[in-house]
Amino acid sequence: MRATTGEEGYEQFRVAEKSHGNWMKLYLEGNASEVLSNMGKKVLKQYLDALKAMSSALSRQLGKYDMYSMVVGMILIFQVLLLLLLATPEALSGGARVELPLGSALLSLPFYLLCLLCTSVHMLVCTSTENSCYLCGLPWSFAVAAIVVVSATLCLLVTMAVQRLVPEGRPTSKAQSSSDPSSFSELDILLLTGTLGHLFSLGASSFIEEEHQSWYFLLSTLCLAIFQDVCRTYFSERRGPADELCHPHPREVAPSKKWLALATPLLTLACCRFLRSLNQTGVQWAHLPDLGHWLTSAEHKVALSLLSAASLALILILVQHRCSLVSKIALALGLLGVYSYRAAVGNVLFPWQHNLRDLSKGTVEARFVYVFVLGILFSGAKDLLRSQVVTADVRLKARGLWEVYSGLVLLASLLFRPHNLPVLSCSLLIQTAMRQFIWWEQHYDAAQITIMHYWFGQAFFYFQGNSNNIATVDISAGFVGLDTYVEAPAIFLTAFSTYAGPLLWACHLVCYLSLEHARCFCPSLSSACLPNGADPGFKTSRLFPEVTIAKCKQQGTRRRVMVGVSENRVTDSLLDCIDLALLICYPPAACVAPPPRSTTAMAHGCYCFALLRSIPAAAYVILVTALRYHLFIWSVFSPKLLYEAMHTLVSTAMCLFLTVMDQNHGGRP
Repeated sequence: MRATTGEEGYEQFRVAEKSHGNWMKLYLEGNASEVLSNMGKKVLKQYLDALKAMSSALSRQLGKYDMYSMVVGMILIFQVLLLLLLATPEALSGGARVELPLGSALLSLPFYLLCLLCTSVHMLVCTSTENSCYLCGLPWSFAVAAIVVVSATLCLLVTMAVQRLVPEGRPTSKAQSSSDPSSFSELDILLLTGTLGHLFSLGASSFIEEEHQSWYFLLSTLCLAIFQDVCRTYFSERRGPADELCHPHPREVAPSKKWLALATPLLTLACCRFLRSLNQTGVQWAHLPDLGHWLTSAEHKVALSLLSAASLALILILVQHRCSLVSKIALALGLLGVYSYRAAVGNVLFPWQHNLRDLSKGTVEARFVYVFVLGILFSGAKDLLRSQVVTADVRLKARGLWEVYSGLVLLASLLFRPHNLPVLSCSLLIQTAMRQFIWWEQHYDAAQITIMHYWFGQAFFYFQGNSNNIATVDISAGFVGLDTYVEAPAIFLTAFSTYAGPLLWACHLVCYLSLEHARCFCPSLSSACLPNGADPGFKTSRLFPEVTIAKCKQQGTRRRVMVGVSENRVTDSLLDCIDLALLICYPPAACVAPPPRSTTAMAHGCYCFALLRSIPAAAYVILVTALRYHLFIWSVFSPKLLYEAMHTLVSTAMCLFLTVMDQNHGGRP
């Protein structure tokens, strides 16, 4: 503290210092009288009083919050959340197009009155408050822009709310009627209750400290629900003609595929149980040794080397199948460079390496990997740019997205510590198994798949060893390939390494919605329409009997877009299933330009992903504001708020990427 602060405690401390100096002079002079003893007691009392006064002053200073800025921030966050909630009917409809009445909101008298009112409040607060305020310190141009945004958004929300309450005689669409709770499946109820249950658990400090336990429980429950769906699909009796049309008959599915589908949830549970023991996180059991500590010990370096090599080989096998030939070679060399980097820094061993005398920083090896990462990302970005600007080719777009995803996987392999490489390989293994045998075969819609990806991403965030404590952030990832500290690359690499789990699952969601849902409504999509001749995995004859297919061929020119109908919910009547069969009867040209429904899957996923991140962020901001005087505000709630803010920033970037990928700017097919 400084003397100019005028704090009483500081002044008492200065007086105690002077008294202490006088006592030291008497002591050095050899004075051993009772005066010296009494003066020492007096000095001690002065120090204690000064410490008490300074502690009280510090508590009062820390207890002062910038409430004006906090309230404005909460208003902006809740405006975005309410905007998403009010846009739900249009965002999840068949067209997936939300019309915002910006014109009527900006040209209305309430908008200008709100701007005037907000400006008056801002001037009143900034001229009357004695404490420093962040918003008052901003230039007036930023303040006016914020006032205009708040006022316009509020008018927009009121206009949309009035439109929802007064439908103006518009007919109720099937998408709106499907919001009836009776139309929700068991999986829908599980996903909704699990998401809301996790939201309510954030109100307790113990649940925040052990949040990983909540996600582990939700993931295990989800696997059991998927296992039940698989059993119901392949082994239950058909109850009517609707089930015969809308679901494949068990006899028409290969037995190996049935058992692989049954094994996928069990494999997921086994991987999750292994990863839980790999890194102990949280507070309660963080002090106990785990498998990661065992692997990183010096006497088990051979086991760590074998596990790292096996994980890198599995990553190559699972990722390379949809890449181009050049990207496959770059990926293989890059993964070899990852192992070389870890061997150079002494984490793992080569078979011919028997001592650790030639250790280095691994800068050359890491930069070698960075070259291949940038090359793969450039190749994918080039294909995406061509598919968005030059031609609307779904094959080119799918390959570009997958190569971008492959480049991010290679970067994560480099930044992860060797004992965390199984986390990445298990993540890819679960994604592959779910994609091949569960999500497509069970006809889950875009909203369900998005929530599943979000849950898996959250769980793998904690599988990496992260927690809601800042001390668990691996800052060493920011120095990989760098000789000295460079701020921008270090921040990016550290953030990517920390949020690699949610980010990679979100990227996989983009790839899945772009490829799988595009081919879902393209019955003529053959192996030539997919990268490297991959199996499309869709046979019209498997899902619909010959009678339905014949009718479909007779009316092959009919194009009907059913609003708000998903594959797994059209079981109300035989007519619905026949209409769905007619819906997928598109000409072969649909392989190049996918029908509108393929783009709505991407839009639905983007909306659900944004809503999943907005609800907990908005709720937690209110919670932290209400508990700002809580005993654990700085040790538990504030670090969690920092994690939520960073996670929201990453999710916003992914939503923007989803929105860009949802646009079709192709000039010609």
